[in-house]
Amino acid sequence: MSLAASRILLLLFEFLLIVLTVASSSGNLTAVQSKIYSDSVCGRETIGVRIGYGDFASEGEWPWHGALFYGDDYICGCTLISEWFVLTAAHCVFNPETGNRVNLRLLRVKLGLHALNRLEKYTREYKLTALKVHPLFALTNHKHDLALLLLGSQAERTDSVRPITVGFGEPTWIENLAGYAGTVVGWGFTEADAVSNVLMVAQMPIVRYTDCVESNPDLFGRLIHNGMYCAGAQNGTSVCNGDSGGGMYIYQNNDWYLRGVVSFSATRNGTNLCDLYSYAGFVNVQYYAKWIQQQLIDHEKGLNRIASRRSKSNDPLEDRSEEENTTPAHQVEVKTTERPPIIPEGTPAKQAHPECLQHNSKVIFVERGSSISLLCRHNSNDEVYSVSWHRMDEYQKIVDISSEFGIGNDSIHDILTLRHLGAHHSGRYFCRARSIDRDFTDNRTLAVTGVIPRFVNNIQPSYMKFLFSFKHDYFNLKVSFKAEKNDGIIFLKTACGEETFTLALVKGKIVFQFLTSSGTIRKLTSSDHVIHLGQWHTIRINNLWDRGYFSLDNRLIALFRESMLNSNCAEENVFLGGSPNTTNTGFTGCISEMVLNDNQINLWEESIDNQQVTHCQPCSSNPCNNEGVCIETNDSEGLTCLCSDGFVGRRCTQKGEPCGVRTCNEGLCDDTESGFKCICPPSRTGMRCERENQLNNTGISFDSSGYAQYRLKLEKDFSMQFSFRPNSTERSMLAYLIGENHGINNFLALVIADGRLELRYSADLEVRVFSLKSTVALARGMQHTVKMGYRNEFVFFAVNDEFEQSKSIFGDLLPSDYRYSLYLGGLNKYTVWNRCPDVERGFDGCVRELNVSDVNIELTKDFIDARNIVNCE
Repeated sequence: MSLAASRILLLLFEFLLIVLTVASSSGNLTAVQSKIYSDSVCGRETIGVRIGYGDFASEGEWPWHGALFYGDDYICGCTLISEWFVLTAAHCVFNPETGNRVNLRLLRVKLGLHALNRLEKYTREYKLTALKVHPLFALTNHKHDLALLLLGSQAERTDSVRPITVGFGEPTWIENLAGYAGTVVGWGFTEADAVSNVLMVAQMPIVRYTDCVESNPDLFGRLIHNGMYCAGAQNGTSVCNGDSGGGMYIYQNNDWYLRGVVSFSATRNGTNLCDLYSYAGFVNVQYYAKWIQQQLIDHEKGLNRIASRRSKSNDPLEDRSEEENTTPAHQVEVKTTERPPIIPEGTPAKQAHPECLQHNSKVIFVERGSSISLLCRHNSNDEVYSVSWHRMDEYQKIVDISSEFGIGNDSIHDILTLRHLGAHHSGRYFCRARSIDRDFTDNRTLAVTGVIPRFVNNIQPSYMKFLFSFKHDYFNLKVSFKAEKNDGIIFLKTACGEETFTLALVKGKIVFQFLTSSGTIRKLTSSDHVIHLGQWHTIRINNLWDRGYFSLDNRLIALFRESMLNSNCAEENVFLGGSPNTTNTGFTGCISEMVLNDNQINLWEESIDNQQVTHCQPCSSNPCNNEGVCIETNDSEGLTCLCSDGFVGRRCTQKGEPCGVRTCNEGLCDDTESGFKCICPPSRTGMRCERENQLNNTGISFDSSGYAQYRLKLEKDFSMQFSFRPNSTERSMLAYLIGENHGINNFLALVIADGRLELRYSADLEVRVFSLKSTVALARGMQHTVKMGYRNEFVFFAVNDEFEQSKSIFGDLLPSDYRYSLYLGGLNKYTVWNRCPDVERGFDGCVRELNVSDVNIELTKDFIDARNIVNCE
């Protein structure tokens, strides 16, 4: 048996022994446990990663590729980047069992090597004098898996030995090369799970971060960042054990460049052998260019100082500074061009992914259902010690989403991969990179397109079908739509094959028809409200027990005292836009939103069937001014505008300061037509919620955008009294009493209108709103007292000392079996349906001495929620 064959058998035997040892040990952090292959040293596991299904390389073809030996055993590949340094993977110089670095004296680098079992006349062997491992590398994972090895003597340039160029000025974002092939070489395991004696070569396409993460989220999702990238075709041609530390080489600008260093891949189940059908992980060399270059510069300065001292010792009369530059003792093959990489000839053609070409853009447009990776563009490389990701939520609040994607605050995870994009992914994203000296913030706006379905019922039916389980005592529906024709079925529900609910357009009016629990058909029509083609409209229908309402665009159309049929079927069919039997009677237009029983339905993802449904594209003609970004949304308008810096308003038409990352500190931020408005919690106050708020019991002052909510239990007779001092007599909401029962109930409201106070109310679920108007004119800065309530089937109301007004009630005003909320100063617009649509502004002024049914309420202590309140002066 030849020496080479004996060595191979010995290596395989020792590898199997180590696998068995690792499998039986629970205390060691090994690659078997982490499902990543690892290259070991010390003669125990002398395999790294090797090229499967590759071709034999020609002698002298790759003069910068070297072999790293530990004693007589080959362990890893490496790349010559200057006459003094080779670059390899950091894990190649560690013992995985002890966690210690290997003995430097036993390491050797061989350059100009073609076959492992023989040395040619052009082969050179070098001892090593120093190891420089990246300071952030940890053996427990493969992040920052990079090490520089200093040769004991300057490498001799020959036809078979020369350094490769390192493009220190090249962009780090590897997506520029996604889809194109880099070249890898090595002696690692072949597809036969045996060490290759002869150097092998293969082409591996670079892949997008999203494709990499989606192929194996558990592995690549926790490791991938901008300092790493993936490559492979998942067809069996890949690097394998023994190829670690070797380089990926790219040909561009008429020269070869080092782009990556082989680091890891997935393993085959139950083994420590690579999976040739998986992507492989590479260190992104350009990401670490600053660190690499600094090591080379430091070494060169050391050589210059030595040369300077020697020169001084030879000529003591010559005065030279140690900082004076002399002729470099070695040349570094670097280029500092900022040009984008040129794709080498002969690489496979590819259809460019739009998101790959937009990574430097502030605004990125991506189609629904696709995936994208966002890069955190900070101004430092190895100085950064953590990266966190954030986004602006629906309340204009910056929320940390790092934990949502498994990103720890103590790690560098500067790539955020978003998969299977939908409408909820659109918005502003921020990353914060922290270094020792300062923090960096990078922001990006993501706009997902194609999220709103468009229905065209023509020759064939156009519809979306859903399955839903309804409660027996409750039904809730919200639908937002934009019609292109005046007729057509918008919503249809069937139970056990029988139609129980239909919402349709008939000659431009909404017809709502349902089957009652008594088996009769009830039909309601928006007779006085016409739908406008090309405009967004919203329908709401609520039914609880035997009470329900029907509204269009926040205007009440009908209240009813009937229970809608809720069948005993486990699941009921729900159709949007039509049904399989509505070829000519289906809806034509866009539907942006459907809420069923308080559940926001993701229309595309949750539909079990859709036919002839296209995309609405409401942002095709951008309605946003001054470079504002139009975002498709699943809400009542189908779109929103994210304004550029310096502009505000619904369509970004006004100059002003919009909500930003830290505009309101701990509060919520509301973008208005004139600029940001902070909604502060009770503990904070100020224009930006920048000050602590110490409340006492002197009363509560409001600023027209705040409120205080109290929970009340009402008896048969009800009375309420308080004093107030207005700072403005503009139309505004002073108080609002409503039952906490899905909005299906009567209400009482105190409204300032035309300089006077009005009591508005509804009784017995009447659509009509009744009112009593005070005779007292309100004065700014003056104290007023109001008392109101109901007793003996009469509502009563009085301001100051005026004569008490009253009106009889036909029916039940405020049933005692409900819980009620009293809002002072305004309303929570996110949770309360305002039955006074002409009043959008909150009260501006002070409220004191609240008494409800002879019980004193402590205004600053008894509220359950409050916003923008301070003490009365």
